[in-house]
Amino acid sequence: MERRLPGVATPLDANTKALFQGASMMVGEVTLTPGSTTTVVNFRGVSAKSHIDLEPTNAAMATEWATTRPYVSAKDTDQFTITHANNATVRTISFAVRNPRRA
Repeated sequence: MERRLPGVATPLDANTKALFQGASMMVGEVTLTPGSTTTVVNFRGVSAKSHIDLEPTNAAMATEWATTRPYVSAKDTDQFTITHANNATVRTISFAVRNPRRA
């Protein structure tokens, strides 16, 4: 059976359903470390089970994104690591952290 909110005509998407069931989502933005291939992001609420989506937020990052897309290479308690190209330009990425429902 599909769950619907009163007054909402369309079904809820999977992310919204997960939030109602106890999952969490947090967002932020980070400037990648120039002259390095990794950037460690300290962000409360991240765990090894978190799902982290990345999105470019400036022109330099969007250009790089097309050829050498950065990725999350490690996750731990309250931090994650983004691996990216070694570049001296200022590049920013926004991120969304989704955590599964706690049992």
